[in-house]
Amino acid sequence: MAYKITGWLEDASRVLVFKESDWSLEHTSAIDRGEFEIAYLSAGTKMVAGRRISDGKVEVYGNITPTEYIGEDFLAINATGDLLNINDAGDHLIIGIP
Repeated sequence: MAYKITGWLEDASRVLVFKESDWSLEHTSAIDRGEFEIAYLSAGTKMVAGRRISDGKVEVYGNITPTEYIGEDFLAINATGDLLNINDAGDHLIIGIP
């Protein structure tokens, strides 16, 4: 399953997402002011820190439960001619060409 966090930033910021299960850094990116979405996260609660780029002010929120979502799907044909469904969980064979 794929999980995401969405929100809105007052100012451009560096956003860091930590797994609360082991405190490892799961995601970091610079995000412009406005709505944002951080996708492809693992399950479990998160701590999210935002550092405003202009002056370094930091805000941190914990115990955030990401939202489960269905990621993007698309069809592709591999080099051997098999039809694949590509999604967040990996490649799934639909039709194998012998």
